[in-house]
Amino acid sequence: MLWPEYTLTVRTFGELLMSNKDYLSNISILVVDDNAFIQKMMRNILAEYGARSIRVVSSGDAALKYLDAYLSDII
Repeated sequence: MLWPEYTLTVRTFGELLMSNKDYLSNISILVVDDNAFIQKMMRNILAEYGARSIRVVSSGDAALKYLDAYLSDII
């Protein structure tokens, strides 16, 4: 009996994003972190991968207030 052949391509999330710079362009992202350095680093990394809608808050309470008024695709 012959088994069908399958090809599995494994790509990291970074490879997926780099292959399509517009991948994050229509996704709203909420970054929650209380460290200003990490906030800036995350904003820069996400922007480098094509993200255009990035909101940064510094606490869980601020995130909940934001989410009461707006939707985010990724938190």
